[in-house]
Amino acid sequence: MITGIFWPITRKNYFFWPMLALIPLMVGDVITTTLAIRSGFEEQNPLLSYLIQDPALHFLFKVTLPFLILFLCIFIYFSERRYAGSLSPPSMTLLELAKISIFIFLFTDCIIYTSIIVNNLFLISG
Repeated sequence: MITGIFWPITRKNYFFWPMLALIPLMVGDVITTTLAIRSGFEEQNPLLSYLIQDPALHFLFKVTLPFLILFLCIFIYFSERRYAGSLSPPSMTLLELAKISIFIFLFTDCIIYTSIIVNNLFLISG
């Protein structure tokens, strides 16, 4: 199990686990989307049609949100460690709800990006 200051994953901080899959999935999305575009397919999302022309810009756009969420997770982790004894029950409940929400968001993103990669691979393979 990976623990420590930089990446504090424990069973108590279950909301980190989907992050281990999400970032590689986003990289896979950028790679497979770039390959699909170069194979002649068009981007289905009109908001991203400009961004995907440059793979580096596409990559930066895709990984911005997970890294912001990563910093939020680290903040929650250290806040929980530092103030665990002094938090009231409602505060602990809100903290747990935040962790559950982050987990659901990241897990859903993993499902979405897996389906995007599978779809792109299907397009590329012909």
